[in-house]
Amino acid sequence: MKGFKRWRDWSIRSKVNAILVPALLPLMVMAWITYSSHGETSIKRSQQIAQVVTSSNAEELDMFMIARRSTFDEWTSEDVYGMGIEFDVLDKTAARLRELLAAAPEFCLLVLTDAEGKALVAVPQAGADSKGLDRLLGSVIPVAEGLGGMAEGRVIFTESKLMKTIGQVLDKTFVFEYPCRNSAGEMNGVFLAYLDWSTVQAHTVKVANSLVDNGFPGARATILDARTGHAVTHSDAREAGTELGLDDELTTWLAQPANTGETVPFAMDGRTEYLTFAPVLNPASLNSQDGEMSELLLLTTLIPADDILVHVRKTLWVNTGILATSAVFLLTVFWLISGNISSPIRRAAGFAQAVASGDLTGRIAAEDIPKDEVGDLAAAMNQMTENLGEIVGQIDTAAAETVTASQAQAQGAKNQSVTTEEMTSTVSELLASTKKMAENATSVSDQADLAAKECASGKVSVESTVHGIKGIHERVEKIAAHMLELGSKSQEISGVLDIITELSEQTNLLSLNASIEAAGAGEAGKRFAVVASEIRKLAERATDSTGEIRSLIDGVQETVNATIMATEEGTKSVAEGVRLTEEVDKSFGRIAEQVASTTESVKAIELGSRQQTTAVEQMEGAVKNVDTAAQETAETARQLDTNAQALLTTARRLQGNERKPQAV
Repeated sequence: MKGFKRWRDWSIRSKVNAILVPALLPLMVMAWITYSSHGETSIKRSQQIAQVVTSSNAEELDMFMIARRSTFDEWTSEDVYGMGIEFDVLDKTAARLRELLAAAPEFCLLVLTDAEGKALVAVPQAGADSKGLDRLLGSVIPVAEGLGGMAEGRVIFTESKLMKTIGQVLDKTFVFEYPCRNSAGEMNGVFLAYLDWSTVQAHTVKVANSLVDNGFPGARATILDARTGHAVTHSDAREAGTELGLDDELTTWLAQPANTGETVPFAMDGRTEYLTFAPVLNPASLNSQDGEMSELLLLTTLIPADDILVHVRKTLWVNTGILATSAVFLLTVFWLISGNISSPIRRAAGFAQAVASGDLTGRIAAEDIPKDEVGDLAAAMNQMTENLGEIVGQIDTAAAETVTASQAQAQGAKNQSVTTEEMTSTVSELLASTKKMAENATSVSDQADLAAKECASGKVSVESTVHGIKGIHERVEKIAAHMLELGSKSQEISGVLDIITELSEQTNLLSLNASIEAAGAGEAGKRFAVVASEIRKLAERATDSTGEIRSLIDGVQETVNATIMATEEGTKSVAEGVRLTEEVDKSFGRIAEQVASTTESVKAIELGSRQQTTAVEQMEGAVKNVDTAAQETAETARQLDTNAQALLTTARRLQGNERKPQAV
């Protein structure tokens, strides 16, 4: 897993090279396999060439020896040599030998001996050194001894000092022998023909040159005497007559005719040689009918292992060169391709990092956008940046609108809070008034009997009531301006006001009935009329207060205009209340007469006042809840305004960057 993570973090160029290098391994393996197989093929091919050259030249040498034997047989088809000895015409015989030798340059020396093997005539090849031949005449020729019982000629491979006497390199050669006879049929001499060994030497050089021409510059050829290990001939004349240094195992192997044509490696002088041999048809085999070889001469070719492997090494170097060139070419191509891929990607990555950091000014230049998948990516990133710029502009507009709305909301919440505070103050005053009304109702109930004594102060109370109603009128006008935001909370208050209104109307009705009763009582009901008037005043004050509250609630529910209209109606009601109060003042005397009948009504008013106080307290709690909600709304609006301002700042910063595009 860690290795995969490291691989994932590599650059594209490193990944391409990491994939390419293992891909070259099969090429290297193929080159090595080619080298190995070519090595085996080269060795087999070299062996085949050596075998063909060796066997074909061995056959050619055999044919050469057969042809020489045929020539010698023609020379001896008529026994003129014995006659020459018998009739002592050696000069003519010598002339005859010269003619034969001139026609057969493959022979280097012709000799005629007597029956005891003493040389009578010795004729060398033209141009040969003949100084030593004078000493030869009269001396015994070893190869001519012991031929008394020989019925026909023969060929032998022998060592003869005569060879070096006439300038031959080696003292070994092939000798053709024929027993001469007189007219009586008795052997009287021997005719000897010595093969010119340089012709065989030249043929050995030809074999070596044939191998050289086939691509083995170090190849050598030799005719090997398998019995002694000596080179009878050698393509390098300096090596002729030397011992090749074959070990016993190889010597034994060469002595086996079944191994003819085989090629084997062997170590010689610290190097490896590939040896191929073929028996040369030894001329001695022509001396018997069954062709059995009396000598073991082998045409042997030697090819250094380096000559065989030089082709393999050449192939290896060629393959290595091709592989190296291919590797360099592939590495260069992949390096360029990976660079062509990674460079635009790096530019795109840098551009993306700049965008990620908030810089929308950059663009990938058109000349840096290739016409491929990477180019599509770069074009898409440019388009993405353009789209981001448009989105940032939209965010800026939306943020500005949000700031404006949040500020307006905050201001509205602030105004609502102020209005709610004023309304709370008004409701508190109303509550105090309601409590006072309840207290007064209780006092009226307790002091009904003393109502007459309060008639004088009743008028003052009426005036105070008028003044209070005017104050309430002013407060109602102020409250009406701020009740618009409280419409949603006024529904609860409306239910309570209905109850208060109903109680006030009942109280007013009871008070009116009490006044009528007091007036009907005459002088006796004047004091009670005063009490009834006071109660009526209190009922009217309650009614007026309830009207003011309803006007405020209606103003919140309906609109500012409705509130103003309600306020005007309230003002008219207050004026009407003043007028009625003045009438009450005039009729107060009549009320006293009805005090007794209104006592029960006063008790009912007391109960209604208490209920009205409870309702006003509930309204005060509702108004306080509205005030709390207004404050929370104001705080939320302030937070919204702060967030909107931050969003607007960020959007305008991004929008400011986006308005200045430039090439990357």
